[in-house]
Amino acid sequence: MGAKLSRGGKKIEWDNILAYNTVKIVAIKDWRLAVLHWAFMLLVLVYIVVFTLAIQMRYLKLETPTGSIRLSVMEGYPRQPISTMPYCLSGNNNNTKYNGYKTEPCLYWDQFMTIYPQSEDDQFFATTRVTRTAQWLNCSQSSMGCDYSEYYDQPPTVNYLAGVERFTVLIDHSMYAPILGIQRNAEELQGFMMDQNGNIMSGLSADPNNTIGVTGRPDIVPIRTLLSAAGFPDLDGPAPSNSSLSTRYDGAILMVFISYTNTYSYNLNNIRYYYQVKLVEATKYKAQQAIYD
Repeated sequence: MGAKLSRGGKKIEWDNILAYNTVKIVAIKDWRLAVLHWAFMLLVLVYIVVFTLAIQMRYLKLETPTGSIRLSVMEGYPRQPISTMPYCLSGNNNNTKYNGYKTEPCLYWDQFMTIYPQSEDDQFFATTRVTRTAQWLNCSQSSMGCDYSEYYDQPPTVNYLAGVERFTVLIDHSMYAPILGIQRNAEELQGFMMDQNGNIMSGLSADPNNTIGVTGRPDIVPIRTLLSAAGFPDLDGPAPSNSSLSTRYDGAILMVFISYTNTYSYNLNNIRYYYQVKLVEATKYKAQQAIYD
């Protein structure tokens, strides 16, 4: 029964005009559908609580920090005898090859001669091989066609630098997240070196020259540790850009990435960082310097 009013020969259906929708609850009495229903509800709950909140921590405000870095390289002491270095050709080591690559006479250079140039703060070039070529000027430099000529009776001399991988690198870095108002430096934080598989490298503390992540001390890491983190067992394997030459001879380029995080635990005041070293594939680097005599 509905209310109807007539006006001017037309009926007004108030029941239809004032009608509204409501939810009708139906009980499904089927255990198969009930299992699917509760299974999907459980999956939604696990996705929200475990994946979104616990793993991704989507309830947090995230910010990528900016940072600064300063590098300083020192020679590794004490020096080791050249006779103990198999890549060095010496009176006690007459082997012309090591690991399938030619050996060369070795020289001791300190950090001021090995690192070139000295003015770089966020990168460094560590010399592993030196090739010296003698040239002479047989014309006037005011002549457009004047050029230096090589001494053909003095072939280029090639030397390896002894113990370059034992040099140590001081890495002084800091980070700042202006929106979150977080600022830290390396001496305040715990840090780790990662290998190529994303695992924390163990056993680094056994090396007295390695102080990565030691609170209250700057990070000092040997070059050989950076090589190991990049997947290099040593410098005497095949070079990235030319497998017929050793890395010690041809060189390689490594990039060091520093990642900061405070989401590894539920205490957001605990901040740590990770070093990751990556090899730039199929590349090498060489610097040339003119020395006038």
